[in-house]
Amino acid sequence: VSDEIAKLKYKEPQSTKIVQLEQELVRAEAQSLVAEAQLSNVTRQKFKVAYDQHLTATIERAEKQAILAKHARRLLNLIDDTPIVPGDTHPAFAEEEAARQVLNDAEADLRDYRLDVEPISSNSGSLGVGAMPGSTVDNSAVAQPT
Repeated sequence: VSDEIAKLKYKEPQSTKIVQLEQELVRAEAQSLVAEAQLSNVTRQKFKVAYDQHLTATIERAEKQAILAKHARRLLNLIDDTPIVPGDTHPAFAEEEAARQVLNDAEADLRDYRLDVEPISSNSGSLGVGAMPGSTVDNSAVAQPT
């Protein structure tokens, strides 16, 4: 539209179509600003939701890994590391029951695990259908922590 205005101003500086095209350009720029704001609003909202889910999963994995590491250390204590001389053999593993108990404890701890994270606040609840503040609200896309 700006190219058309420039051409008309060069060819026909007194044309009434110039005013009409300038108004059309103002409307197009306004629509572009609205679309840009909508995209920015949705992008920020989706970015925050995605990172909330990612970080929640990271916390859950780390906490479960810590549970397993603690039980693995218990298993490590069951290994006989008594030095032997050449020709001797280590005795058979005598801690089967204790090892089985450690595994059972680990399974039980993982079963009983409950994720406890601070909820992420969101100010995008006022975003409406057009991804602009103040229009009819549609919160179906907002993820809730699990």
